Order: sequence, then structure tokens, then C-alpha cells
Amino acid sequence: MPYLSWILAVAAIFLAGWALVRLLRDQPVIFKQLIAAGVILALLLGAMVTAGIQLASGHSVMDPVVFWGYYIAGALLFPLAGLWAVAERTKWSSAVLLLACLAFAIVQLRLHVLWVGE
Repeated sequence: MPYLSWILAVAAIFLAGWALVRLLRDQPVIFKQLIAAGVILALLLGAMVTAGIQLASGHSVMDPVVFWGYYIAGALLFPLAGLWAVAERTKWSSAVLLLACLAFAIVQLRLHVLWVGE
């Protein structure tokens, strides 16, 4: 479980780098970036299911409400950025995706801390 948080954070950082390149070139988000965000989101949903199973099996976290709140917030970031990208076909959609990716990576690292209890 902890490794999946790191994998998701790294994937989000790579997507952030791609969004930064497009932002610096004054280009909007492209469909391939939205697909990449969807793959990361699907992996997050898998991580949520895995976490739920492990919590039901006896694993505990420091604060379950905060833990699930981070998961829900993380799950909302990419759909909201995707909606923005479809509505705003300018370089600012790349900026929004960049910020969503960075926020997602931070959320994943926070989830890791809550999971391992550091």
C-alpha cells in the first residue's frame, strides 16, 4: 500500500512536468494528458479499494476521517481539472492541470504518512 502512494505521486509529478512544458509553450491541455490523468485516477480508486480492504482486515490509521478525506479530495482533483481543460481551451488549462498534479502528489505523500503512522 505505501508503495502505491509513491507511484501515484511520481506519476502525478511526471504529468505535472508535461503540463508545465505545454504551459511554457502557451498550449492548452491535450486529450492524451486527460487520458494520463484518468489512468492515475483509476489507480487511485484501486488504492482506495485496497485501503478499505486492509482497514477492514485490521490495519489502523492515525485519523480515519482525515485519511478518507484526503482520498476523496485526491479523487476530485483530476476530474475538476479535466472539466476546466475542456471549458478553457487556453494555456491556463495547462496551468490548472499542473496545479492539480502537484496537489495530487502532495495528497499522496500525506496519505503515505497517515498510512505508515509517522
